[in-house]
Amino acid sequence: MFFIRGIHLAFRRSSLIFGLLALAYVTGIHAYFAKTGYLNKGYSVPYEEMAGLIRNGSVGQNAVVVLDTYSSIPDPFLQLIPPKIPVILLGGDDSAEQARKAARSQPVVWFWRHTHDTSPGKFVTGLEDELSQGRRAVTHEFLPYSQPEQWVLRIVRGPNPPAYFYQLLEIR
Repeated sequence: MFFIRGIHLAFRRSSLIFGLLALAYVTGIHAYFAKTGYLNKGYSVPYEEMAGLIRNGSVGQNAVVVLDTYSSIPDPFLQLIPPKIPVILLGGDDSAEQARKAARSQPVVWFWRHTHDTSPGKFVTGLEDELSQGRRAVTHEFLPYSQPEQWVLRIVRGPNPPAYFYQLLEIR
């Protein structure tokens, strides 16, 4: 990026800020890669741990699992969810209505999503809020962002960036 922008002998403030941002980003990537061995957080999703929470938290109860397909790839997760637990893949208005109906009839709703909502009009966040209303919700978070990654996210996405990559919301 510096070569494209050009490095001037007299650094301007914007060049210095750009350099600091690039250093923070590279530091975040290195810290994450050194800790996990993966370059992309999405590659190291703890599907088994999340499915274990669903299995253990649904024993003897009717439950439903709602999966965000806008920002996440649920296929590996689907293989680990017990077949007796119904799964709703969020993909539009029809699936949202299915989730609402299931939440009214099931005592336990598991809502899995990426913390960065890329759905049209933040559809997934709105549905999560709607399904949680008037019920007790416990948030289980996975794949924390490092401090340098949080700094970069704050710059790119604005204030209050997410601290984790994925969340599994347990709604009762």
